[in-house]
Amino acid sequence: MNSEDLIQITDQLLYEDTGRHLTHLQSQILVGVIDRQSYRVIAIAHDCTEGHIRDVAYKLWKQLAKTLNEPVSKVNIVAILKRTYWSLLNAKIDNKKLEYGIENFQPVSKCINPKRSHAEIISKLTQIGLNPDQVHDVLEFLVTSELISPQYVGCNKREKKEQ
Repeated sequence: MNSEDLIQITDQLLYEDTGRHLTHLQSQILVGVIDRQSYRVIAIAHDCTEGHIRDVAYKLWKQLAKTLNEPVSKVNIVAILKRTYWSLLNAKIDNKKLEYGIENFQPVSKCINPKRSHAEIISKLTQIGLNPDQVHDVLEFLVTSELISPQYVGCNKREKKEQ
């Protein structure tokens, strides 16, 4: 998951709630905050005053707080967006389960086992609509949750390089 993913989620959430997309400056503020830059650094980079950046950011945090129904600030926005990213990813997977029929899905521990090849696992995740970055994130999550062997992390990176 990178800053582009987080910007895309934020834009999608705001558009669904307000019918408006992020402005260029709002997205640049988010990029700066994700990169842990101060408002001053963001302002210098975009030829604005720090006060203007603070005003735009404040309005963005307020709108996101309303959209997400929880307090949002510069301090917690990255954690909130990451959690939202995973929630949306899980919802997408759940929708695919319903689309294909729940009986076709087994617990992860039964679906992914050492006998399956890297390519087969990646192919399965891609079939349900995940892009290569999302596949990597899912594999990384499964490894950190100790549901699969660490040998699977990075396998989709190799696949991407080969293409």
